[in-house]
This record gives sequence, C-alpha cells and structure tokens, in this order.
Amino acid sequence: MDDRDRAAESYPEIAPAQRASAHLLALRRFWWMVVGAAALTASLAYVSSSSQVKLYDASAKVLLSNAEPANLLQHLTPASSPDPERDLNTELALVKLDAVARRVHEQLSMPASVSTLQILRGLSVAPQGTSNLVAITDRDRSPVLAAAIANAFARQYVILRRQEAQAAYRTAAQQAELQLARVGREERQGAHVLALRQQLQQLEIAGALQTGGAQLVDPATVPTTPASPRPKFAAAVGAFAGLLIGALLAIATGAAGAADRRWAAAAAGTHSTNGRAEVAASSVAAAEVLGDERPQHFPPSRAAAAEREP
Repeated sequence: MDDRDRAAESYPEIAPAQRASAHLLALRRFWWMVVGAAALTASLAYVSSSSQVKLYDASAKVLLSNAEPANLLQHLTPASSPDPERDLNTELALVKLDAVARRVHEQLSMPASVSTLQILRGLSVAPQGTSNLVAITDRDRSPVLAAAIANAFARQYVILRRQEAQAAYRTAAQQAELQLARVGREERQGAHVLALRQQLQQLEIAGALQTGGAQLVDPATVPTTPASPRPKFAAAVGAFAGLLIGALLAIATGAAGAADRRWAAAAAGTHSTNGRAEVAASSVAAAEVLGDERPQHFPPSRAAAAEREP
C-alpha cells in the first residue's frame, strides 16, 4: 500500500454541506476566472455574430374570411368547416406553391438565374395567434427585396384564391349554357328555359363578385433593422455560458488544490502516530472549509517528544 492509499484511508470524508461551502469559497477565491471566462465568451460571440451576413425580415398580412358579396346578395350563409385547422393548413400551403412562386418571379421581373426554389427558401407563412390573419414573411439580404417578395406573394395568393372561387361559378355557368344550347326552338319560351336563363345570369353575377375570401390588409414595409444576426443577444448568451464555464473551472481548480493539500497532510500524518494523523487530516479539512490556505502546525505526539529527549 503506497502513501496515497494510506492517506486516503486515514483522511475522513467531507460532509456535503462542507463540500458546498468549499465550492462557494472557491468561487469567491477565483472570481477573476469566472469574470474572465464570461468576458471572453461574450466578446467572441459578439465578434462572431457581427461578422455574419445581415438578413432582413418583411411581413405582409392577409385576412382570410368566408364572407362573400354574392352570399350577401343571395342571403346565403356560408357553411362552417368541420375541420378548421386542416383548412388553415391548406391555405398556408397554397401560399408556398411553385405556381405562386412562378407568378412572383414574373411580377418582379427576376433574372432567369433565380429559381423558384431560391425564392421559396426565404419565405415563411404562419397564422397570427388565433385570428384569421396570416403573416407572409420573406427573409433576404436586401430589405427592399424582402418587402417586395412578401407583398408579391400576398397579392398573388389573393389572386389565386379569387380565381379558384370564380372558377367554380364559371364551370356551373358553362354547364347551364350547354343545357340552353340543347333546347329546341319550340321550347325556348318554356318555363324551364326561362328558369335556366335566370340561373345562368345569377351564376355569372355571383362568379364576378367572388373575392376568394382573402384580402391584403397590411402590406409589408421595408425593414430598417436586421432580423439576423443579433450581436447583443449573442453576447448575452455567450456571457451566460462563460459564467457557467468559469464557475466550473473555479470549482475544479479549488477542488484540485484542496485535494493536494489533504493528501500532503494525510501522507505526513501516516509517518507518526494514528492519533496525530487523524488530528492533522481533520484540521486540514476544517481549514479547507474555512478557506484557510496557511500550513497547519500540530503539537508533537508523546512518542515523538520522548524520542527527542537526550
């Protein structure tokens, strides 16, 4: 058994409360290490964030509604949806269709080298809380282009919704026209034909009044501050991480120094009587908890005193 094993056996264990007190003393003793680590990580995070490319967010808000002017004229009440969440997800997916992106590409006269996939890469669509508002947001290096793309997607989405709503009435009107074309001359003045003509006229009016239930209520404006990066926020996160790292380093440094002192004291005590070793180890442990780094002096044992006598 070497000196370290004998020292470990002779040295008493430290209570959890004493160990926690030792950690606090280590933080107080090595406070400069904690502050230095926090300052270093905060500075690195700030510099790294500031060197990144600035990106700007621009959002256009669209209002979704089931109310149509044609329903008001005909005194019709729109049917409620059995699954509103699914309908909302469908509307959000319509905004990011490749067909809508192609329309935006044409509207903004973008170069052919810019693909629809690149346009959609910076686009995001999300509902505004529990309201019927949908935010169409584009992120781009250019704040002007970000606002232009967000507004273009919003307008093209409104146009797509209106065209889809009108297409259903247009199809019904074409069916009515085919039925009228099949009617013979002798039946053109009949009640059935008059009702069909009246229905065709109503379909044409209702189709022309369809809006699609989407309206651009808040166009995107050119942003003045970048959404990313955020150097101050990055510095705050870096400082917090640095505090944790510095605290761990301080505690580890304090624990390493305390362990060396305990081993040295216990190893020295193993060469004398057992009673003297226990007193030495206990005294070092108490001094460690109290934050006293001065060397401990113990009175000589009786056996050692007898050996020193002539």
